[in-house]
Amino acid sequence: TLNETVVNLSELVGRCLRMVGAQAKESGIELARRDAPSTILVSADETKLRQVILNLLSNALKFTDAGGTVAISINRGSDCTCVTVADTGIGIPAEHLGRIFRPFEQVDSELNRQYNGAGLGLHLALSLMELHGGTLMVDSKVDVGTDATLRLPASRAIAAAA
Repeated sequence: TLNETVVNLSELVGRCLRMVGAQAKESGIELARRDAPSTILVSADETKLRQVILNLLSNALKFTDAGGTVAISINRGSDCTCVTVADTGIGIPAEHLGRIFRPFEQVDSELNRQYNGAGLGLHLALSLMELHGGTLMVDSKVDVGTDATLRLPASRAIAAAA
């Protein structure tokens, strides 16, 4: 179930960036915000949205090498409010994109496993977005990077007070 409140998405993204900042610095990865922070309000469960955003940021950091970049941006359109986490990491082969949201599914095999994790993060993130009536989409190219976008429907947008 959702515990819905008015969430300032811009502030939430800022807090999430601060939470992973030390990890990015330690890994030698540039952490960037690609939107102009402003007041973007949505009706949502803040705890669950934080969990989704942190999962996307953590994955991006995990699969990006030193010298790479992880960037986040918020865009509000007429049909949705989107948060996109883009990285310059290893990418995901096109033939594996259909598997990444399955529980316990991991693209690299058990024999050559380089990255820690149970394979539940994206499955859980997608489930939490669906609870909000939204979606989670991933676009990726090997050796170029990955863009993960959470989309909240326009019905969740709240106009900021003047």
